[in-house]
Amino acid sequence: MIKTIIDNYFQNDDQKTGLMLLSLPTGSGKTHNVINSIYDRIPSLAQHQKVFFITNLKKNLDLEKLEGCYRAAGRGQDYQNEVLQIKSNADYIQKILEIQIPEQFKKESYRKLVKIINDLKRTEGYIKKSQDPHVGHIFRDNKDKILGDIRLKLEPEFRKFISSELKKNFNTPNQKLDAIKNNSTYQWIGELYPSVYTKERKVFFLSMKKFLSQHATLIEPSYHFLNNPITENAVIVLDEFDSTKDTVSNHYIEEALNYRGEILSTFKQIRSGLNNEQISKKIIISKGPIKEQLEALRHESNRIYDEFLLNLSYKTNEGDIDRNRNFLFHSDTFISILSKSKDYIRTTPNIAEGNNMLISFESHDRYNKNANYQIDVSLYSLLRQVNNFIRRFRRTVFLWAQTLVSDTMNASDQGGGEPQIEKIISTIYYDFSLTEDVVHFLMKDIEGRYTSRKKEKQPLRDTSFYTNGFN
Repeated sequence: MIKTIIDNYFQNDDQKTGLMLLSLPTGSGKTHNVINSIYDRIPSLAQHQKVFFITNLKKNLDLEKLEGCYRAAGRGQDYQNEVLQIKSNADYIQKILEIQIPEQFKKESYRKLVKIINDLKRTEGYIKKSQDPHVGHIFRDNKDKILGDIRLKLEPEFRKFISSELKKNFNTPNQKLDAIKNNSTYQWIGELYPSVYTKERKVFFLSMKKFLSQHATLIEPSYHFLNNPITENAVIVLDEFDSTKDTVSNHYIEEALNYRGEILSTFKQIRSGLNNEQISKKIIISKGPIKEQLEALRHESNRIYDEFLLNLSYKTNEGDIDRNRNFLFHSDTFISILSKSKDYIRTTPNIAEGNNMLISFESHDRYNKNANYQIDVSLYSLLRQVNNFIRRFRRTVFLWAQTLVSDTMNASDQGGGEPQIEKIISTIYYDFSLTEDVVHFLMKDIEGRYTSRKKEKQPLRDTSFYTNGFN
């Protein structure tokens, strides 16, 4: 009965999007039946359509069960070609001691990795042998430090080196993948980093953290699954959904913490760049729609700047909030728990005490008494418009860079290495005189964020909660 319900949902090709909640007690066979239904669905998947099985519980990553379905049907070899367990690159790299790697790739980044992974293996051995809890604790702390060094520094350095070697010798992702599959010099890369086969595989098993994080394949720019065409029309199974909620919230908190900038400062830097004389000359010589979009952005930035009096500093009335009760929120903002029923926000020019905009949190009665709709500013509207402007700016720069890449490839008659769109985009951003932290923020997930929108002509919609509410 359970499998029939799941099969009917999986096989309903007329239903392009939707959500099915399968709330059943532990032990009722949910995971078992989902695995069987996934296997039955694979032959009828449309071209490029994928299945994602997401769970935080390792015991539910039932790869052996799915492999058993393949073997029972005499398709054991197909399992290797269709199914991929996606791990972090720091997990993949720990197999480096077991893989034969050509001497030409054994540079300094490789030697550092081999040394630290040998240290990791020794430390894990000490932990197993240790009888003293205090000594064991020391070794576990050392293991955590080693894993941190691998994840944050050594593995990314080695991966960057491998990616650069592939770019030197092959122009396109397909050429790189073909070399990894068929050229003995590069086959070890697929063994060490199975994620290079992501576009070819049909079924993925992974954690929620990995599903939300950037996915690096070495043969193309990194992307997020949620922002990439790979998840369009995909079947996505969230196993034990309740256990993933903390992972989701922690992910977005970490993302907000990683950007230390301030959104109004970011907007002001972009506006200044758009009005810069040198940038204006580049806009003039830009082609067709790019020129029009950049001009529209310049006018839009000036309108927002004037309408919301951004020549003034925005300051909070310190007496209205409790600084001990601030909470980070998705999309580079924060929320505060207000005290004393001060649940109305009023933003107004404060010329008397200094050229600034004073943000006050007031009670209903005080708000109605003080409100002056002729000069007060809507803070929600400001943040909404600024966020939407920044998204449009990022997309326009991406399209501008694509145009430059296309011109470069045409001029060189497809010769040379692969045009690196990230470098072109970062160069454009620096031409706008943006600071390094702002450029880093704007560069996040550039390929995945816009690839699926290449053919869209309409501007990006404002998809914020304040515009759309809950569905």
